[in-house]
Amino acid sequence: MLSKLFPIIAKSRVWLKWVQMDQVKHLKGLIEFREARFEAVAQTASDSIIITDDNSYIVFANKKAHEVFGYPQGALIGSDLGKLMPEKHRQGHLAGVQRFILTGSPRLIGHTVEIEGLRRDGVVFPMELSLSCWKEEERYFFSGIIRDITDRKEAIIKFQNQQQELEAAIEELRAAQELLQKANEELEDRVEVRTRELTRSEKEVRRSADELRLVTDAMPVLISYKNSDLVYKFVNKRYEELFGVRREEIIGKHVWDLIGTDAYTLIHPLIERTLKGELIDSEILQLDVNEAGRRWIRFSMIPHSEEGKVMGLFNLIEDVTDLKNVQEELEEKNRDLERANNDLEDFVYTVSHDLRTPVSNIEGLISLLKKSVFNEPKPEDQKILVMMDTSVQKLQKTISDLVEIIKVQKEMDGADEEQLLFEEISREVQDDLYTLIQDNKASISEAFHIDSIKYRRSSLKSILYNLLSNAVKYRSLDRPLEVELKTSFEGGFVVLSVKDNGLGLSQNQQKQLFALFKRMHFHVEGTGIGLFKVKRIVESNGGKIEVESEEGRGTIFNIYLKKLL
Repeated sequence: MLSKLFPIIAKSRVWLKWVQMDQVKHLKGLIEFREARFEAVAQTASDSIIITDDNSYIVFANKKAHEVFGYPQGALIGSDLGKLMPEKHRQGHLAGVQRFILTGSPRLIGHTVEIEGLRRDGVVFPMELSLSCWKEEERYFFSGIIRDITDRKEAIIKFQNQQQELEAAIEELRAAQELLQKANEELEDRVEVRTRELTRSEKEVRRSADELRLVTDAMPVLISYKNSDLVYKFVNKRYEELFGVRREEIIGKHVWDLIGTDAYTLIHPLIERTLKGELIDSEILQLDVNEAGRRWIRFSMIPHSEEGKVMGLFNLIEDVTDLKNVQEELEEKNRDLERANNDLEDFVYTVSHDLRTPVSNIEGLISLLKKSVFNEPKPEDQKILVMMDTSVQKLQKTISDLVEIIKVQKEMDGADEEQLLFEEISREVQDDLYTLIQDNKASISEAFHIDSIKYRRSSLKSILYNLLSNAVKYRSLDRPLEVELKTSFEGGFVVLSVKDNGLGLSQNQQKQLFALFKRMHFHVEGTGIGLFKVKRIVESNGGKIEVESEEGRGTIFNIYLKKLL
């Protein structure tokens, strides 16, 4: 009896081993495919993706989320979601989560809404949110899709963990095979145990697929996967909305059958490049798409490769027609504004030029009047002549200031940037101000921690000249003048700081500091355009200027010159 049973047991072991290896190989391949697909979608998505648990702790935030909210990569994981929203919304959010958990009644889930977010630097900004929810092991999880996010770092970690779980299951299967070889009488029990384990693995695969479907359906872009024959194998819900057909009817179709031959002809070069292994990122084309009409479309295509061979491609498509129209309208308005600015500059220059001649004539006539009419002018007549002469001089100075402002703009428009040493520019400016510095016995120290910058020479020199000359002119007579020049790197900007221990400014004076022709002190000569010029130069180059001052103690000007990429 036993001799007949042994061959049957041996054959059963071979059959069981073959079935198990085949099932494991199939499951592993399926999971690897799901992982590759999810990773490609997450890493190239143009929207932020954030997942929280039922305690509102962030369990996932992709790269784009960190970029949008201004945090270093990975800094959001484990944080309270409330740090990403203004304080006025936090209590409402927590109450909404608890209400949903207790009642199961959703208000925002399944809808796309516009709400406010909070960046790390404290700036509040609007964002578009698509919210969904699922329950796992008696716990609720919430996923939010925020516009323009591509990173799915947390999802990648989850897939890696799932892969480790699968590898552990495979190791258990191997151990089971060894046990079957040692104890044939336990064959049926071991088969049943392994069958249950395989069933659990299949459920994990299905759960991963469901999560992927949930995420891709919530994203406001079209997502698809096509094999190398350009046959649709996967599409998200947005395809149904755009083309008006169920996704099951799209699966199995060729690309050209869905979008039309004209549109396919235009995107065919992008597809060919992708099938050769190239990543296509944010290519924008205008297409006539079946059922959708003429639209501006942004394409991202990611090749799916196995063992060096491209097996298909993932495709992310976004309709940017409205954005493109707004962009074109804005560009036209910018051109109109540029033309208006040029006309205004020409007008100011022309008026300034035309005023110079009559003002010079008036000045000459006053001089002749002094000589020919009043040989011995009365004191009151002499005073009137002095006032007339002063008024003409002020008018001449105003005309010169107007020309100087136009000159600053033209210099910025025409000059090229070059790599400049702060120490060299400082020496040139101090040489120009040598007499003023010596007469006021100014002590100037330098600490250029950032030694150079790419900038227009005339612009950088004008900035430092105006700030340094002001620091010397508006010194305090109660103490020796000390001026400190230094550079640093802050918030991505190269910062030039000019600090003095002079007269300082009141809070009210600081509010008017950069206005045209506005002067804060009148005991020394000035025109009121120096700081106006500095502000215009800095802001035209993408920077900003900040001032810290206390009346009677001194002033610090921080010039954020240029943001380094």
